[in-house]
Parts: sequence; C-alpha cells; structure tokens
Amino acid sequence: MQETIAVRHDAEGAAQEAIQRRLNATARQLERTRRVETARIRQRERLLRMLVETMAELGISGAELQAARRAYKQAADKK
Repeated sequence: MQETIAVRHDAEGAAQEAIQRRLNATARQLERTRRVETARIRQRERLLRMLVETMAELGISGAELQAARRAYKQAADKK
C-alpha cells in the first residue's frame, strides 16, 4: 500500500515538474518574442528614417514614392 502511495506521489511530483518546465519554457519564449518584436520595431524606425533622408537628398517627392509603390504592387500582382 505504501508503495502505491509512494508511486502516486512520485507521479504527481513528476507531473508538477513537467508543468513547471512547460511554464518556464513558455516564459522564455514570451521573452524572446518580446525582444524580437522590439528589434523589429527599431529596424523599421531606422529604415523609415533612411528612406526619408534619402528622399530628401535625392529630391524624391511623396507622389513619386506613391507611384513607385503602385507600380511595384502591380508588378508583384502579375507574378
């Protein structure tokens, strides 16, 4: 009888450890996801800043950029 109780207790302990490992893994994954998203936002901000600076340096208007975007989208849609 005590062996049954001990086995059941060990199984419960193992289940708790497995749950804790999963929780820890989920927390680590969440933190990685946050870091990746933060990096993506920074990269997007830098790219936008470079685009604005380049447009200013080369005298590219917003209308020209919009036309180029439309042409790019149309070409991509045809593929």
